[in-house]
Amino acid sequence: MGYEAARLLSIMMNGKSIENDHLITIPIKDIIARESTNTFAIEDLVVTQAVQYIRAVAPVYPIHVSEVAARSSLSLSGFNKHFSQHMGHTPKEEIKRVRLAKIQASLKNSNDKISKIAKDMKFGSPEELSRFFKRETGMVPKEYRSRYQNVNSL
Repeated sequence: MGYEAARLLSIMMNGKSIENDHLITIPIKDIIARESTNTFAIEDLVVTQAVQYIRAVAPVYPIHVSEVAARSSLSLSGFNKHFSQHMGHTPKEEIKRVRLAKIQASLKNSNDKISKIAKDMKFGSPEELSRFFKRETGMVPKEYRSRYQNVNSL
């Protein structure tokens, strides 16, 4: 890819033109958010702290909305409403989304057995993880892994 870009740049620097429709596409693997880019454009401190807590804890522990709400100064119902107004979805949906993303990353990037992933994430059983995954994605973990593992290897 780099050689092709250098070749095209050399052509242009020598005063020659290239066709405008010359498009180079690069397949991407996963987008991995670094801590420095994993910031929130939310000015509300309660929601920002809640999202940070969910993203830190939910991948390894099945937290409940009541635990997150207890860290704020709001009642459970007030917290749910406040969070939803700022995020466009409920805190429960955020917890599920974060846990699902962790499972998907584990399936794509490792050969760990479902039982290990379930244990690491504190699911009650591998079957519980599989039911959660199927409910959220429409496919079983094994199918997801076979479809997406090493798909974008260059």
